[in-house]
Amino acid sequence: MAYQSVLDDVRRCVRLQVPERVPVMALTEEFDVGQAGLTYEEYAADADNVATAHIQAIEDFDYDWACIYIDDCIEFEPLGVETVGRGNIPRSASRFLPATPEAVRTLRIPDPRRAGRMPILLEAIANVRERVGDSALVCGRSPAPFSAAALLLGVQTVMMLIYDSPALLRDAMDFLMDAAEVFARAQIQAGAHALWVGDCSASSRFISPSHFIEFAAAPAAEHLARLKRLGALTIYFAAEKQVPHLEAMCGLGANIVGLGEDADLAECKAAVGDSACLMGNLDPINVLLNGTPEIVEAEVRRIVGTACRGGGHLFNTGEGVPRATPVENVRAMVRTLRESGGLLRGGC
Repeated sequence: MAYQSVLDDVRRCVRLQVPERVPVMALTEEFDVGQAGLTYEEYAADADNVATAHIQAIEDFDYDWACIYIDDCIEFEPLGVETVGRGNIPRSASRFLPATPEAVRTLRIPDPRRAGRMPILLEAIANVRERVGDSALVCGRSPAPFSAAALLLGVQTVMMLIYDSPALLRDAMDFLMDAAEVFARAQIQAGAHALWVGDCSASSRFISPSHFIEFAAAPAAEHLARLKRLGALTIYFAAEKQVPHLEAMCGLGANIVGLGEDADLAECKAAVGDSACLMGNLDPINVLLNGTPEIVEAEVRRIVGTACRGGGHLFNTGEGVPRATPVENVRAMVRTLRESGGLLRGGC
């Protein structure tokens, strides 16, 4: 079972210190749903299923957190985005909102306790927090404004708005920031300690560093500041691997900045210095899905040994752990992290 001082260790890392022990944090939601014997469709539609999957995972695998994300669509369905998802395929948008001034102007902030599947997330957070208390970090979600606009209007449309109608893009982000604050407050009231601030559409895979600064940075910084005023720890994640983007992201004010699995962890730590606590970045495909327990152990030890120097690092995967990942590989990851105290003391 997760340990009582996990929140203290997370805060130590945020303060750029070395934790007493490495918290076991990995993006295992799809894997955990499979271990609970649920299809993803069953999981995403029922709060009891969501809570049960996360609680069972904490108890069976000894995780130190529950990152309750579900899928990208929850906030956007009540705004008119049509979605599709069946079996073990998480829901995704099948039809976006029109990128017109009228469509954006007529948007209204939904009530998160009544609208669509938003109550499912809130109830699941409350149920998990009631079960684990402060012995595990309970994490909700709150997408950053630029990526929220991409989830509302479509990523290709947002890329075109940068050139064709930047004012419309900024109007959409302003509304989405206000709506996200309402939903974030409800998640914190339900029991979330932290909020996952996804911003993958603002990464170097989509926009240049100059466009990031011009369009994504200021809204993200304002969004993060609002979440912190609500009392949440903030985890900013764009699966980033390029140093110029990462340096800008580390200046946004997030408590924690996550890395993609293909980022060079040593290079990234050297580049950002003491500007932010980094999180990452075990490869969920090449290591966890396709590797062996011995490969997993070696890679976990490498990450902990590299990242602990000077403190300010939280272990995690770079992206989500697939449903088909071998159980013995996940257990090897957890076991190695639990045994990493000597490595922490010896390497820092």
